Amino acid sequence: MKKLQISFNAAVAAGNGLTINGSGNEITLIAAVEGSSDSNTFYGGTTGTEAAEAYAEALRVSNANSKSLGPLVISVSTSTVSVTFADVNVTSAFISSVGTLSVTATSTDIDNNTYDYDKKIMARSPHFYEVSPPVNGDTIDSAELHIYAYQGARYTDRPSTPTYVIRSVASVSDQTEILFNISEFAKSFFTESLATSGTEANWNPFIDIFPFYSKSGELYSLDPDFGIAYNGYGYFEDGVNPQNEGSLAQSNSHIIALDGGTSSYAISSTETVKVIEEKDGEVISVESVNNDITFSTSAILTKKFGYIGINLKDLVRDGGFGSQEYFYNSAAEEFVNQHSITGPDKIYIENIDGSIETVKVSYIKECKYNPMKLTFTNKFGALQSLWFFKNSTESMKTEQDSFRRNTLNEFGNYGYADHQYKNLYKSGKQSITLSSGFYPESHNEIFKQLMLSQDVWLQRDSEVLPVNISDSSIDFKTSINEKLIEYTVKCDFAFDTINSIN
Repeated sequence: MKKLQISFNAAVAAGNGLTINGSGNEITLIAAVEGSSDSNTFYGGTTGTEAAEAYAEALRVSNANSKSLGPLVISVSTSTVSVTFADVNVTSAFISSVGTLSVTATSTDIDNNTYDYDKKIMARSPHFYEVSPPVNGDTIDSAELHIYAYQGARYTDRPSTPTYVIRSVASVSDQTEILFNISEFAKSFFTESLATSGTEANWNPFIDIFPFYSKSGELYSLDPDFGIAYNGYGYFEDGVNPQNEGSLAQSNSHIIALDGGTSSYAISSTETVKVIEEKDGEVISVESVNNDITFSTSAILTKKFGYIGINLKDLVRDGGFGSQEYFYNSAAEEFVNQHSITGPDKIYIENIDGSIETVKVSYIKECKYNPMKLTFTNKFGALQSLWFFKNSTESMKTEQDSFRRNTLNEFGNYGYADHQYKNLYKSGKQSITLSSGFYPESHNEIFKQLMLSQDVWLQRDSEVLPVNISDSSIDFKTSINEKLIEYTVKCDFAFDTINSIN
């Protein structure tokens, strides 16, 4: 972003003025006597400080109404006006004089992250954004927000016009603050995707907020806030604007993984400095995390780990002429069973405040059943997976509509093989019931978030299929009452059995 610092060395005589230019777009303001009604003028003052204050005020009003220079951040310090172009597409900024006036200006680059919003916008819970005047104790008549919601590269992919413009309808004037619920304006921009390869991707939209307020018929701009939205939520007990703080973007610090399968964990990039994976007391991986979120998929990172596949039957002996003979090797099976090639058993996540979060990983080897995995969006807005280790059963329910027809032919006969009741259409939907196997009581929270998720996928073998949890209730189990905790979850496949997409 570009920043102009304009110093007024003296008062500005009426009829003289200043043009401010940002990459070809400009606004010209001319000095006039105090109290002028012309919106393109400013009070020239009796000193440079008065001229600077009047010019900044006139520039705020003019740009707020015309939007000629795009979003601006304007501040005043004694006789110097600072103008920041909050659009990264503005690559040059300068001023030119109209008539005679004593001003100096310098143009500098500033960090794009200067106006980062310090809160996470959890879109499934209300998120209140406050608009208040820059001076404590002042009042405003109404307010509005220009919200730019978008995916892709931060700043550069921001649309040229606001995605939403929200205005308050104030019933009482002279308010000290106005609150807007902005979470609703992020919901349609989320994309949680699970590729057929099982690779998770969280697309978190950027929410750039440019606030304005009105007072006595004039519109004034305030500093913008550049935020990131998450498809997460808070519980009632979490209060207003829940944040889900922490580096680990999931509630469990103990992961139950399949020995022989691929598992994952999610981290919040804005809170994390480094991730260290350890196995049997030895460090196997160290990765630094970039806190500067430059793309929609970099706010939440999914770290995968697991088994490097070895098929015990794939020990091949060439039988000549391109033929291959497969045989079973019991020694190889015993070796792999004793030296399972799994991922880490401990994960250390270093937070930006220097604290460390520790995650324990336990592996379960399942020899009888074919384990399946449900991937869902948790309360942090991250994709998280749960393994279901035990038996699964599939069923199908059909729907049909039929009509009764006359099967008489032209000779007054009918065939016994003709359908008097004929199906007009018939469709089916399949469902699957999964058994989790034994889980520790600490995973009750994870099953709770699974039940609350709007997006769920089933992974079995090499298939990734969308499903919806059809169970509407769940009884949370405790080790005191149930001793061993196991859950059964019923899912409906989120598509018709017969392809009906057209």
